Amino acid sequence: MLLVMLIGSCMGWAQSTRTSAEDSLVPVYDRMSPTRVILDATQVQRAMVDLPGWTLEDGHIKKTFECRGFGEAIAFIVAFSYACERIDHHPEIRNIYHRVAISITSYDAGAKISTHDIELAKQIDAIAVAFVK
Repeated sequence: MLLVMLIGSCMGWAQSTRTSAEDSLVPVYDRMSPTRVILDATQVQRAMVDLPGWTLEDGHIKKTFECRGFGEAIAFIVAFSYACERIDHHPEIRNIYHRVAISITSYDAGAKISTHDIELAKQIDAIAVAFVK
């Protein structure tokens, strides 16, 4: 855990008040990117129509992808990581064997859905075609 905390502090993460080891680090941001626009509830619902399989839960949009195997799941994560870097937006990712669960929110906007969240979800969907069952 100490190593995770040291690495996390170098990556701009801070200790939270959560108790589970899995949820013990949360991102820290000084301000929201000027290119991100926070969406209201109506705009989010409208955008979700174009995101099949994605759900809205607790201020996050989420989707689980089933790849052909573990190697494909890791390759999928690596492939969409480049899209994340291009738009400077980084989701929460959980991988269990051939499943990749993705959760996206804009922490710098107070954990609300922004235009960046919707754009990233669309890019991930486009990339997923090459990796999912």
